[in-house]
Amino acid sequence: MIRKGKPYDLLAIKGTNRRYIEVKGSMNKPSNFRALLSLNEKKLIEQYQQNKSKHYRFHIVLGIGRFKEQIHKIFTTNKIPKPIPTNHYYITLPTKN
Repeated sequence: MIRKGKPYDLLAIKGTNRRYIEVKGSMNKPSNFRALLSLNEKKLIEQYQQNKSKHYRFHIVLGIGRFKEQIHKIFTTNKIPKPIPTNHYYITLPTKN
């Protein structure tokens, strides 16, 4: 289910379980991916981190349209660093294992 105007891109529902999913992508394959967040995305991440919720996932897809193989990484709330405030909020995620 896709929800417009919400601080997540997808809501996956299976039975009574819900998973809130945010997806960010890049044409490049950096060793660290810097994701800009809206204020509502930042608040949702912090809410789920505070509650230690397992219902939120942050996906990054790298190499879109430029490489034969894309990198897809999934981060749970305990693996997402706290958003850093500047003029916007951003998080930096490692893309290499």
